[in-house]
Amino acid sequence: MTPLPLLEPEPERSAVSGTPDAVPDPAAEPDIPRRRVPRLGPILESVAVLVAIALACGIVLVHQHTAARQRTRDQAAAAVLAAKQQVLELTTLDKAHIDAQLQDLRSHATGGFATQFEGILGTFASVVKKDNITATGKIAGAGLEKLSGGKATVIVASSTTVTNSSTAKPVPRNYRLRVTLTRVGARWLTSGMEFVA
Repeated sequence: MTPLPLLEPEPERSAVSGTPDAVPDPAAEPDIPRRRVPRLGPILESVAVLVAIALACGIVLVHQHTAARQRTRDQAAAAVLAAKQQVLELTTLDKAHIDAQLQDLRSHATGGFATQFEGILGTFASVVKKDNITATGKIAGAGLEKLSGGKATVIVASSTTVTNSSTAKPVPRNYRLRVTLTRVGARWLTSGMEFVA
């Protein structure tokens, strides 16, 4: 008897194409088109740079705002101090030193106020000497009313004890003054002064 030839199994046919299914080659690239996934590295770097720039700008703006507020506070404090000093000098009089005191007051004045003050210096000094006036002033309080650019207005409350040739004992007096100041260079100078109720 002759041996029967061995039959090889038929390859399976695809239901769609009718062609035999190919055995996939693992090393072969599939023909499926791939979507390109963007690399996140450059995008994240750009975002980080933008965040850093925004943060730096924010810090600079906060610093500038804080510095401007501090400059305003410093100017206000300097104006109040100058006004207090002027009122204290004006309410503290001594006949033995009146000429020097008035010249010192004049050196802290500016504008029309300085001109007016110069006009009364001689008369004021004569009255203080003739009536033997002595006054000791104290500042009870002071506060900034307005600050705008190189101008400031300060309200100063002062108490003074005055003696003269016609009083047996010191007479207390209280004053409230509105002092207008102008910034000249680094100094606040008095450009106006008036009594307020």
